Amino acid sequence: MAPKIMLYGVTGYTGGLAAEEMVKLGLYFVVGGRSADKVQAKADALSVGSKVFSLESPAEIDEAIKGFTVVFNAAGPYFKTAGSLMDGCIRNGVHYADLAAETFSFAAAEKRDQAARDAGVILLPGGGGVAEVFMDCLVGHVLKRTPNATHVDQVLDMNGPLTRGTIETIRSFTIEHLQKRVGGKLVQNDFNNTITVDFNDGRGELIAPPTGDPQLYTLWKFPGISNIRTFIHKSGEPIPTAEASTLPFGPTTEQLDATPYQAVAIVSSADGSKKKSILRMANGYVLTAQATAMACKILAEEDHGDKAGWVTPLQMFGSDYPLSFKGSSVADVD
Repeated sequence: MAPKIMLYGVTGYTGGLAAEEMVKLGLYFVVGGRSADKVQAKADALSVGSKVFSLESPAEIDEAIKGFTVVFNAAGPYFKTAGSLMDGCIRNGVHYADLAAETFSFAAAEKRDQAARDAGVILLPGGGGVAEVFMDCLVGHVLKRTPNATHVDQVLDMNGPLTRGTIETIRSFTIEHLQKRVGGKLVQNDFNNTITVDFNDGRGELIAPPTGDPQLYTLWKFPGISNIRTFIHKSGEPIPTAEASTLPFGPTTEQLDATPYQAVAIVSSADGSKKKSILRMANGYVLTAQATAMACKILAEEDHGDKAGWVTPLQMFGSDYPLSFKGSSVADVD
């Protein structure tokens, strides 16, 4: 039997962790990427097959992914890779997912929604990332207590060292990436529009700057929240200023174990009332790897009924999904 799953971009830190989790789950998969030597070395280390191809040629993509059920893209930056792989998946009837935390991949999926529906293909950008899956589902949890929700504020608390790839992505952000959704419209935000948040962990009120995270797209698509703001707080050591190539590849196992993440979602109703929940979880890189493996398993093995086109994590997995991962808990604080 041929493998159903391809993990593309396996030579990066997070892609490597995800591949190891896929082995633990017993998934039958191949690894893919652009660098023949690096991809083959990873394939040999994992005892899996490999596919080496670039994303410049549609014909090359088609030849590589033909016959698979799922292609999971772990090769950022996604403004360079997502569109080409999505198009290839649509042409070949293959489900697509990725780790994107930047909005480009979601805008690309939105643009291709009808073509994917016509092809019976699921597009699941952010399908393995903590910044998307766990935040989306946390808001879904709070929405159970706020049936007339009109506004969402969410804050991710990143803890501990970052990978080179994450640092480079953060540095690539410009003021144009900083948005919020107001009355259903995406509008420019400002770095000074911070939020004060209490994670109920003894540190008191903390200031978090705004971001332009994918929930600006996903929560507008489903369940249709018109006013969305996203923020991030960095705990532990600050973001390094040195050249990324001179920094460690990523956190050590000991650092991952010692730096859990958490998140807050605050949902306001039409009557002005607010509900707040806090999600406590393992380190984001650990969970991203585990969630990537689980997304591949679900996409490859489960019956998705009439799901096709652009699908958000909340639609795909449901609001309780984060609680299926070790170390995760949700507290409703008001």
